[in-house]
Amino acid sequence: MKYIVFSGSFRWHFGHSKVANDIFQRFGIKPIIELNARASECTNKKAIDGEEIHRRFSLIPDFKKIVTVCPLFIDKATYLRQLFDIPIGEIVYFAVGSDTIERVDSWAEEKCHYYNRVNAEYLITGNINFIAYPRHINEEIKIKNEILNSRTIIINNFTPIDISSTEIRKQYEEKLSRISEGS
Repeated sequence: MKYIVFSGSFRWHFGHSKVANDIFQRFGIKPIIELNARASECTNKKAIDGEEIHRRFSLIPDFKKIVTVCPLFIDKATYLRQLFDIPIGEIVYFAVGSDTIERVDSWAEEKCHYYNRVNAEYLITGNINFIAYPRHINEEIKIKNEILNSRTIIINNFTPIDISSTEIRKQYEEKLSRISEGS
């Protein structure tokens, strides 16, 4: 295992630091932090502009950081292979939260067009694996798809910080709104 990518639209907080440090302690590899700046139809996240990317990266300590506009793990892996000259046979691991692995697992239910059958087949036959972390205390991660399950390291012996980036984002936007109303 040489490449672990911690992927997201991070509003970096202590919970993210805890996961990144756990990856390093557990696997002996500092994860590459990948910030996806593109809007996502699956998660209703907005695109991130250059100023906000700079602000978010300024909060992330001591890790290699990259920005992509790749919504799919397939595209992220292809981009990373080019950027870091990763051989095709080398497995790229993506560290994700339980919410993301559940979305990837939803191929069978086709809840999200990003993870359609063609992408799913390529993803599970390509050299892409996952490391899934719980987002909530006492959460048990379950994956229905057998092939995805066989390509995922599920981290159950980890106590997350029980706070969601979505909640942090809401609080931040409310604070900005109050500040702009006061100006």
